[in-house]
Amino acid sequence: MNVKNCRLKRNHVKDTDGTYFYGFVIMAKTKMHEFYSLDSRTANEWMEALKPSVILLDLKEQLNIGKLIGRGNFAKVHLCTRKSNNMKQFALKTMVKDSIKKSKRNIVSNVCTDELRLDS
Repeated sequence: MNVKNCRLKRNHVKDTDGTYFYGFVIMAKTKMHEFYSLDSRTANEWMEALKPSVILLDLKEQLNIGKLIGRGNFAKVHLCTRKSNNMKQFALKTMVKDSIKKSKRNIVSNVCTDELRLDS
């Protein structure tokens, strides 16, 4: 699996005897690999080491997603801030790709993501 084309998501599981395992999941189109450790610090170190190599991260890892400020047929827009800098606010537009693909108005050929500063 080429890590550069993967999504990285933090995860934890609880064993039948109550033991927690901390880790992450690396996902590609048809493949998924899970990595776990008994120590949450070790799992966090692994994730931090992999972050520069992957192209997609879980948005909730980096953003505080706030109130809903808009809704359309295919998307929702939320007010958000980066966890690293809570002072700057952004609009985050999320879309369900399946509903766009199934639509007769499927005119979206390329979706770009940009940070837009909201003036308050």
